[in-house]
Amino acid sequence: MRLNVTIELPENLQEDQRQAAAKAAQEAAILTLFRNGAISSRLAAQALGISYQAFLDRLGEIGLPAARGPLATRALASVQHHIPQQPPSQGRSPSWIPMWR
Repeated sequence: MRLNVTIELPENLQEDQRQAAAKAAQEAAILTLFRNGAISSRLAAQALGISYQAFLDRLGEIGLPAARGPLATRALASVQHHIPQQPPSQGRSPSWIPMWR
């Protein structure tokens, strides 16, 4: 599917400025589709011509979550018992973190 959008720009813009505006508009449209759940992150990455990892990095840069839906609190609770609950001793690293010297 193709979406063509026309945006009126000032005449005095340089070509690189026009291209930057076009790229930003394309990214905004694809991110809107992703944010609204219309396309997946992999499809969004493909549409932007970047890798899946680069797309995830971009989401992080602009503060968009990579996952949608409710927080999986049950899943978090099920792994919480694997995380030490006591704070590390002052001046020492926690015993579960190996120290290589």
